[in-house]
Amino acid sequence: MSLTRLLMFGGIPEDHLKWAMQYFEEVGVDFGTHLISEGETDASMLIIVDGQLSMTTGGVELGTASKGDLVGEVALFGAGVRSANVESLTQANLLVLSRQRFLELRDTGSPVAYTIELFALDFITERLRRTNQQIARLSEGTTEGEVTMRKGIFGRLAAALGADGMGGSPVGLNKLAALQASSLFSDAPKEVLAKLAEEFTGASADPGTYVINEGDRGDDMFLIVEGAVDVIVDVDGRLVEGLATLQVGDAFGMGSLVDRTAQRMASCVTSGHCKFLMMDAFTFMRVSRVGDAVGSVLRTAMVRALAQQLAYSNGQLAMLEMTHQRATTGSFDRHRLRAAAAAMEAHGSYLNEESSPES
Repeated sequence: MSLTRLLMFGGIPEDHLKWAMQYFEEVGVDFGTHLISEGETDASMLIIVDGQLSMTTGGVELGTASKGDLVGEVALFGAGVRSANVESLTQANLLVLSRQRFLELRDTGSPVAYTIELFALDFITERLRRTNQQIARLSEGTTEGEVTMRKGIFGRLAAALGADGMGGSPVGLNKLAALQASSLFSDAPKEVLAKLAEEFTGASADPGTYVINEGDRGDDMFLIVEGAVDVIVDVDGRLVEGLATLQVGDAFGMGSLVDRTAQRMASCVTSGHCKFLMMDAFTFMRVSRVGDAVGSVLRTAMVRALAQQLAYSNGQLAMLEMTHQRATTGSFDRHRLRAAAAAMEAHGSYLNEESSPES
């Protein structure tokens, strides 16, 4: 097996790819081999050289993976907890990369490591998009869930405040401290994080400001430095549902920056006076596509955020699939459907007691 057989590494010199192979473990598996168990802790990733794997959760198929696909990038960049079960559908040849070996490879400045980060970011965004499409498919014809807020109230606030509710950079904003306080950037070296902090701008918003609007094309992502933000979705043009309240250190708006064709999946409204770090789409593309330490920290943070959202969406999809199989009336829990879709836009404390899967 060799990295040279994979299109994702095209453009990297062959001698370097052969050198980088020392960081990978080569594994061959037979049909029906159980590779990963949902809920277990194992911070390693698989790259499929040939063959096909199946991914399931709660007995529901999430999808398949084949040559050139990544499996386990959620665990590699996140908490190391597996979010799905994986087994081989055919004989398969795999390259296994543990977190420790990945970090060692990244620290050499290898373009292989940076390519894996970039590919993982694009790949997990595509997986999240497909999962949300499946969720949307199952939501057709369902009844509306519990309505918690009236859109008219927020609409009047948005009309009164709107763009005027947004302000410039707050005085004395410490961008480095704000990044250090967020779990998205945990373990990032201070000197690298300081450089990344300079790529953000500061912003503030009055209470009731629509920072992003459902259905719009997204041009910015936000990290909350002070205050709180409500995540809401439109129900029927007249009413909205409240899904979450994001707190300091949480981020929102990343999905539309990674996938420039995607629309905002939810609206985010300030519940009080807020301060943010903000990065626009141009800056995000410029920084995230560079193979250096600063780009690596940003890519890792975004993969972590999207991985959490994907894990939640997968859980919602499994619940809907099983409900669909049992249902006799065609009725589903719309609130949870909306929460899964909104996960594309919000990272952090978006699961409250009312919307958590256990409730």
